[in-house]
Formats: sequence, C-alpha cells, structure tokens
Amino acid sequence: RRMETTPIHRVQDIAGLRFDFDSNLTTQLRTANYLAEQLIAVGAKVAKVIDLRESPHSGYRAIHIHANFEAGRAEVQLRTALQAQWANVYEVAADVFGREIRYSNLEEIGCSPEVGRVLEKLHRLSDTAYNVEVWRDRFDATRESRESISDENHKVMKFKKESLKLYDSMEDIVQVFTSFRDGDPWEHLLNESGER
Repeated sequence: RRMETTPIHRVQDIAGLRFDFDSNLTTQLRTANYLAEQLIAVGAKVAKVIDLRESPHSGYRAIHIHANFEAGRAEVQLRTALQAQWANVYEVAADVFGREIRYSNLEEIGCSPEVGRVLEKLHRLSDTAYNVEVWRDRFDATRESRESISDENHKVMKFKKESLKLYDSMEDIVQVFTSFRDGDPWEHLLNESGER
C-alpha cells in the first residue's frame, strides 16, 4: 500500500535481520554457517549461505543466509565492520546518484562520466577494504604460531590503525554524500580531470 512501485507479489522476504560485527572473514563465515544450522534446527526447510565477499554485487560484500520457512523466506545479512561501513557509504551515494546504482553495473545505468568515476572509486574502496580484511584474516590464522610477541603486537597495532583510518575515511565520505543528498551540488567534488 505504501510503495505502489513495489507490489506485494514482488516482495520475497517475510523477515530480515542484519548483523554487523567486528570480525575477521573466517569468523564471519563460521558464524553464518552456525546460524544456518540453527535456522534449520528451528524449522527452516532450507538455509542457504550466500557468500558475496569475493564476488561483490556493485561493490557490496557480505554473507547472506536465505532461510525458507513454511510462512516464506527470511534473510539474514552478516557484515564485518568495514563491509557495513562501505554499505553505508554506497547507500547514501544511491540517494545522491539514484537507487539503480545498487542493482546494476555502471554500463547498464548509463550514468555520466563524472558519476561513473565517483562510483568506480567507491568500488575500488570496497576492494581496498576487502584486501585489508584478507590481510587480517591471514594474520589471525597464523597468529598463534608466531614466536615474537613484540612483532605480533606491532602488526596487530598496524592493522588496527589502518583499519580505523579506512573506517573513518568512509565515515567522512558518508558525511560528504549526505550533504549532497540534502541539496549541496556534488559536481565540485571532482576537479577538471575527474579526480578527488
């Protein structure tokens, strides 16, 4: 009734849950598999784990669980802190540039070259966040076998510092896009070469 452009017969999920938590990639997958098992235990006919981390959709990375119950499908989204922060950036960018950027590739939406450059940079930001998380995952996997505690502590601190810097940078981008969404012209974001 509220959204005439989304008729009820197109709605797939009867329930949804988003779980954002500070985790490495291995723990994220283990948590998703555990939750899928628990959904089966409480009556889901199927609980399929869908991993969107290595092959993101429009830059979006997460793990989803689609659980089919007698009443319909429920979806659980599990995102690391960096995945969630990037999704926040892209959500506000969709408010500025159009909701279709969330569901289509850049060629399909036919955006201007300027918008295309901004979106490409946001997709690269998703790649950067993922690379940081892969590094963290590898480090965490070998952490217990390290001999030098000081070397380990140094690397943990370096990861935390870089991760926080990336997280904070994305928060700054959210603020910039929010100002554009609220009426500021966004074109001044780019210089003549389209870089920022």
